[in-house]
Amino acid sequence: MAAYATFDSGEVSGLVGIGPLLLNKFVERGSYGIRPSVRSGKGRGGRRLFSIDDLYGVALVWWLFESGLRSGVIENILKQICASAKGIASEAAKRLIARKTVFVRVRTEPRRMHPGLKVPRQSVRLVPPEKPSGKPLGIELEIPVGPFYGSLLEKMFTVSELRRGE
Repeated sequence: MAAYATFDSGEVSGLVGIGPLLLNKFVERGSYGIRPSVRSGKGRGGRRLFSIDDLYGVALVWWLFESGLRSGVIENILKQICASAKGIASEAAKRLIARKTVFVRVRTEPRRMHPGLKVPRQSVRLVPPEKPSGKPLGIELEIPVGPFYGSLLEKMFTVSELRRGE
């Protein structure tokens, strides 16, 4: 896959499985730092083109969303993966891929009866292939990002091959 490969909104939607309206909503609201980073021209009416990193970020957010997690929780997970105050989906995805992460394990402890606690306590761990699952102390959710990214990469190669045939 060439480093310069770009994908339009329809291709991103088809590859990831996210509905075009939700993808558009994420882009327009700037949710999770999702944006098309490739310029297709100046002014209004230009096509939205996403880089491979953008595509990986959209996919990560979609998998978290499809796992039943709420927007605020997804934002918190991205911040923890990025280890910064701002969680950008494409940056989080790059970190997961670079670390060869197989699972993102999200552990949530139910809210305690503390007056100041507005959200449940939560921790995020990136699980490499050689680490077995530990004994949960709260509610745990594992998102198999490693296999998901492998499947997405296969689909991307198929799209690239189809483009070469045109």
